[in-house]
Amino acid sequence: MFFDALNEVSIVGSLFVFFFGILGGLCRFALGDFLPAINGFPISTLLVNLLGCFLMMFLTGSKFGQTSPRRNLVLGMSTGFIGSFTTFSTFVLDFSKLLMLGNLWMMFFYIFLSLIGGLIFGYFGLWLSNRLRQVNVDVD
Repeated sequence: MFFDALNEVSIVGSLFVFFFGILGGLCRFALGDFLPAINGFPISTLLVNLLGCFLMMFLTGSKFGQTSPRRNLVLGMSTGFIGSFTTFSTFVLDFSKLLMLGNLWMMFFYIFLSLIGGLIFGYFGLWLSNRLRQVNVDVD
C-alpha cells in the first residue's frame, strides 16, 4: 500500500535524496577527519553546521528551487546532501562532551557560535540568493 502511493516524481525525488545523502555523509566524515577538535573544541561540527545553514538558505531562497524541472535536484541537495552533511546529534554530543569535561566556558561559546553563527550564515545565504536573483532579473 505504501508503494502504491508513490508516484514517479516522489520516486525520482527519493533517489535524489538517497544519492545526495550519501555524498553529504561522506563529505561530513571526510571533514571530521580533516579538522579534528582543537583542545576539545569541535571545530568540524561547527563549520559543517554553519556551512549547512548558509547552503540551505541559499538553495531554498533562490529561484533555483522554484522551477519544476529542478525541484528534485534541490530536494536532493537540501534534504539529502545538507541533511546528511549537517548534524544536530553531533552538536548535542559535542556539547555533552564539553559539559562532562567541565569546560563550561567552551561549552557556552560553542552553543553561542552555533546558534548565532547559524542565524548569521543562514541570513547571509538568503541575502546572497536574493541578490543573485536580482542580478539575473536585471540582466534578463
